[in-house]
Amino acid sequence: MPLNCLEEPSALFSPHPTRGRDEQMAAHNRGRMDRILLEGMAFFGHHGVYPAERELGTRFVVDAELERDLAVPGRSDRLEDALDYREPYRAVREVIEGEPCHLIEALAERIAARLLVIDGVSRVTVRVRKRPALPGEFASFGVEVIRPS
Repeated sequence: MPLNCLEEPSALFSPHPTRGRDEQMAAHNRGRMDRILLEGMAFFGHHGVYPAERELGTRFVVDAELERDLAVPGRSDRLEDALDYREPYRAVREVIEGEPCHLIEALAERIAARLLVIDGVSRVTVRVRKRPALPGEFASFGVEVIRPS
């Protein structure tokens, strides 16, 4: 039987047919939360310890995971029930293009704080990477912070 976005997946393959759908979902998701992934967002910012980094600027790449219950938009398939992905994108851009930080740890912390105020977000994971202003061959240096609401 083909599965499309209008069919209920649990009705097609239920490991416990006697349990209700909500009980099955709760058991399946215990300790886990749905996540919205925003990967590879790249912006130019003037952050760093060295004067050249702050004066010339560099490209920062940010990945963010927003934990949020996605059951309602998943079932309804309605945009009105979902998070507008432009909201977290704008928040990340404003932080990267905004007030300079010395450390990427501080930058990641600022981004996490901005994302946690988005309605329904219960936890965020933020990764910030940049090409270091150091001699040698590096793809990037980066940090990851995980913050609950």
